[in-house]
Amino acid sequence: MITDLLARRAEERPDHPMVVTPEGEHSFAQVYAAARRFAARLAQQGIGPGDHVALLCGNSAAFLVAWFGINLRGAVAVTLNNQLLGDGLRYSVRQCEARLLVADRLWHDSRHAQLDEDQRALPVVLIEDDACFLQSLESFEPAEPLRVPDHDAATIMYTSGTTGLPKGVVNCHTAYEAAGRASVDALGITGSDRVMVFLALFHTNPQM
Repeated sequence: MITDLLARRAEERPDHPMVVTPEGEHSFAQVYAAARRFAARLAQQGIGPGDHVALLCGNSAAFLVAWFGINLRGAVAVTLNNQLLGDGLRYSVRQCEARLLVADRLWHDSRHAQLDEDQRALPVVLIEDDACFLQSLESFEPAEPLRVPDHDAATIMYTSGTTGLPKGVVNCHTAYEAAGRASVDALGITGSDRVMVFLALFHTNPQM
């Protein structure tokens, strides 16, 4: 699982920065611990292996914590375009069969009302900001990771829909590991480098 790599980094380089945002810096150990706490929160809400959890938020440390937490629960992170409106939004949420929405305040206030009645009834984990989200997880004991086969789905991402309705693309854990190795080899990335992520995290490029 891709989360195994995060666990190894948290053990080998616990205090090394994993993600740096305008609001602060978060180490490998901090992100891993928070992701395990989020997995515990998901368990409390009835999410289990194979369940689909929709992520609808902008780039943030919270996005990464939620994504890895979903995978640590053995579930599938459906990283939806947070700019979708109207029919496109309703179609994607319906088609991905999400059991839970994880959304930031900006998306919730501007787009949640555009969902249909059944979709609005889905439970929502609201991300106010990184600090509030991470603080809200402190009351949860870190969950033990649930293992799924490496070829099982880690994420579902949707195509842009230029030739029809958007199509859900399933990405397994090994696909992320292979893409990561290929990126490191192609770009010569080392442990001392930083990568500036300016594309939306719901997209395949920054994820891989």
